[in-house]
Amino acid sequence: MFENRLNDKTYHINNLDLNCDNKIDYVKVIDEKDGNTHYITLRDELSNNEKQDIAFIIIQRESDIIHIQIIGNEDLYGKDYIIEPNLIEKDGETPNPGYKEATYYTTYDIANLEVINYLYSPMYIPWSSAYHWGCYPYYWYGWSPYSWNYYYGWHSKYHNYYYGHYRHSNHVRYGYYDTYYKYRRNTSPSYKSRLERNDYKNTYSPKYNRGNSEYKQATRTTPNYNNTPTRVSTPSSGGRVSTPNSGGRVSTPNSGGRVSTPSSGGKVSTPNSGGGGNAGRRR
Repeated sequence: MFENRLNDKTYHINNLDLNCDNKIDYVKVIDEKDGNTHYITLRDELSNNEKQDIAFIIIQRESDIIHIQIIGNEDLYGKDYIIEPNLIEKDGETPNPGYKEATYYTTYDIANLEVINYLYSPMYIPWSSAYHWGCYPYYWYGWSPYSWNYYYGWHSKYHNYYYGHYRHSNHVRYGYYDTYYKYRRNTSPSYKSRLERNDYKNTYSPKYNRGNSEYKQATRTTPNYNNTPTRVSTPSSGGRVSTPNSGGRVSTPNSGGRVSTPSSGGKVSTPNSGGGGNAGRRR
């Protein structure tokens, strides 16, 4: 499940501590379905009465073609931070042209992912997280956030895969973004205040004076792609193209599901894919 994976400490995806209590926040997932389009929101509840949306995923089906985009909330990412798979398209747009080893997806590859088949199967009921502030899964707890050095270092081993298979876009291509998200997204005033005061610098600074040792330690682990992609050959890529097979989850591009937040210290971490209680947790 996507939400479970986002909030699983072992995957190093969620590193958000937006309320600065030195405990990772729980990221909830809400899927609103309209016809053949899924509008999936990733949301952080900072308190009982404050919510901050993290990212928005649009998955749209047109006949046998599937379109996917991940849109970072501009409060955290800045304006027009949009990620999408590299596609072979008629408009001639190239996949991540600055990356020499870029590979291509076809719309057929995307449409045949397990997670897509599940989302559009008759048995699927749009997911809306039942968890909220103070009420979390029994197995979940908030751990201390990782420093930027460690978090970036841990995910750096996925960079070649990410930059070869995904690209940035400067506009929303699909769905009714303005109606479903742009004008009704949740924004936390306290998050903006902390960002202006630069509070997150303390949250994500190295906890000990070890220079770059955290980064070096984090990069020692070799990434294991065995459980994420199904590989497909395409002539244009001169080799194998990895396409995710996430067993029914929607994950994030470069980390099997993470949402990075550059403007707030590289905090969390949106489709290549797919889907993160103890009640009364002390914060």
